[in-house]
Amino acid sequence: MKKTKVYTTATTLVLASAIGLTGCGGNNNGNANNAASGSASGDAPASASSTASSAASSAAPAASGKKIEITFWNTYNQTSTETKQLQEVVIPAFEKAHPNIKVKNVPMPTESFNQKLLVSAAGAQLPDAARIDIVMTPQLAKLGTLVEQDGLDGFDELKSKVFPGPLSTNVYKGKTYGIPLDTNTKVLLYNPDMLSKAGIEAPPKTMDEFVDALGKLSGGKGSSATFGYQFGVDLWWLGPWVWSNGGQILNEDLTKATGYMNGEKTVAAIEKLAQLGKEGKVTGFHNGDLGGTDGLAKGKYAMIDDGPWAFDVLKKQYPNFKFEAAPYPAGEGGSIGVVGGENFVMFNTSDADHQAAAYEFEKFMLSDEAQVAMAKVGQMPVVASLADNPDIKAITYFAPFLEQLKTAQGRPSTPAYSQIDKFFSDAVSKVMLGKSTTQEALDEAAKQSDAVLAQP
Repeated sequence: MKKTKVYTTATTLVLASAIGLTGCGGNNNGNANNAASGSASGDAPASASSTASSAASSAAPAASGKKIEITFWNTYNQTSTETKQLQEVVIPAFEKAHPNIKVKNVPMPTESFNQKLLVSAAGAQLPDAARIDIVMTPQLAKLGTLVEQDGLDGFDELKSKVFPGPLSTNVYKGKTYGIPLDTNTKVLLYNPDMLSKAGIEAPPKTMDEFVDALGKLSGGKGSSATFGYQFGVDLWWLGPWVWSNGGQILNEDLTKATGYMNGEKTVAAIEKLAQLGKEGKVTGFHNGDLGGTDGLAKGKYAMIDDGPWAFDVLKKQYPNFKFEAAPYPAGEGGSIGVVGGENFVMFNTSDADHQAAAYEFEKFMLSDEAQVAMAKVGQMPVVASLADNPDIKAITYFAPFLEQLKTAQGRPSTPAYSQIDKFFSDAVSKVMLGKSTTQEALDEAAKQSDAVLAQP
């Protein structure tokens, strides 16, 4: 999913991080639903994987001749062409290829979907399959409601087709509970006129070049002030800054924050950002900040990082504004973007025949045919080889994002993600507002994160 497209003032950004904005995919990409955090308890029971195995060994309903109807929940945008493309193009193509399987499409409202999933899981009233926010996958896996897919016939081949960053969002405790269905990331968007006037011939490729450019692109005071870069305070926004500068949030197995969230390189990255803020070179935490795309178009910010939806926003609201895209600046850790998007999951509350039919639909949704069809209405494909597909190349604004996805990183795939994100963003907010030293704020956030990660 992607972060909400409505940008806020700096003070509101701090508050928004505290309450947990939702977002990913066709409607809203970035964070998990805050209401879901901490509400899932208990590890997936053994029956989850055993049910998956039975589904994997079942003959596909299309081959057996058995008539099956599967229910598919999703939040494809109903006010755009996404739902129409799914219902009128993609599902009919699948049903033509699998005449004994019918797909019942059930569009859901984005705002309440994550909570709907959790409530339905508690009552075992789930669909056969769903397209869900990437940060919901570990929460539902912990509840024991998802089919563990590693043992399914052909799943290794399916995994090998997709970008590794999006794939990582389906892993919980070493097992895979879904497959990425659509994806996105963010790249550096910049105002070429502002760079040119500052004597900068090309967008910065390295962190050193980036920091140097910020000094040339900022100036003025009060309402006339301009900034080199605008950002937010949570991991959707600051993950790329931390990772590209060599920092991390959790250890590799996602069990510990101490030594990582408050580690030397993460602390140095946040301290650097705070210093740039004091010098008036970056913004994102002051009253009166414009929204990212608004500020870029109006010459308030020379650079922001944003996703593919920004192209549509800027085209509609500022048709005469010229902007360009570039990879996120590379630091010690490389050029690391952040993964957004949605995953396709199956629920083990269904019987084996319905699981087998849902798996056939999952495989079809990862086919070139389905991925290209949904790309034509703005859904960025997850199949890496499609970057060279002529139909995908024709969607020219996808190109920089598909390149960035090669190194993009998923936010921690843990049921405690929303809480950890809040601890981190609260700490960063304190630092940016001068209410705490970086080390003290991140030490506390790491301690809080360790506590929730230790919960069963």
